[in-house]
Amino acid sequence: MNARWRMLKHGYSDHPLYMPVNFIFLMSYIVFRIIAMGMLLLRNYQILQLVDTWADPPIVSTCTVISTVLQVLLYLIQLFWFWLIIGAVAKTLQGKKPVIASKDD
Repeated sequence: MNARWRMLKHGYSDHPLYMPVNFIFLMSYIVFRIIAMGMLLLRNYQILQLVDTWADPPIVSTCTVISTVLQVLLYLIQLFWFWLIIGAVAKTLQGKKPVIASKDD
């Protein structure tokens, strides 16, 4: 992600290495943030089905619920960012020059 951002920041989006770097970033994002985090979320759900969360002390039950809610929210954020990344990659493949947000200039 950092290499991709640096290439954008310094105007190398037309460099021959930009697309391979972009592709590596996209693939690693899919593997680690979409697939792996989805598997962790699924495993968390499976574990919660096996144990009685409310039989634990209140602090443990509360932390379990908060952790699960935060994990779901984090995954939803990752899906939102994935949607934005796919849009940026699609624009790049269409030949449009990618730009970074003005706050990063």
